[in-house]
Amino acid sequence: MKGYISDDSILLHMFSQRNTPLIRILKIEETIKDIEFDPKFRKMKNNLRSLETASRRGREISVGSPEDMGRIIELRRNSVEIGETIATYKVKLEGYTSRLDLLKKERVELQRQLFPSSRVI
Repeated sequence: MKGYISDDSILLHMFSQRNTPLIRILKIEETIKDIEFDPKFRKMKNNLRSLETASRRGREISVGSPEDMGRIIELRRNSVEIGETIATYKVKLEGYTSRLDLLKKERVELQRQLFPSSRVI
């Protein structure tokens, strides 16, 4: 019969419309995981955390240099250099965190498209 649309084609069309956002969500999840497990990102986060909690430890702290992670620098706690190093790490991490924030925001929007009646966190 001409002009007749089968149930299978309707289901296929509905699936393909839902499939595209779902595939994009999966790709976003993979990208987020890649960023969060990137060795450079993790090292910078750990070094920043060490610097920010340095006041609770000894007089000096050893961390990787923000310019060259392979080089270790020693900084006295509560010094001007430690503040500058923290600022440098925050600037370098900003690229990663802004990318993560954009990806997470896009993921939430796609989840809301896919599941409009459910609450997405």
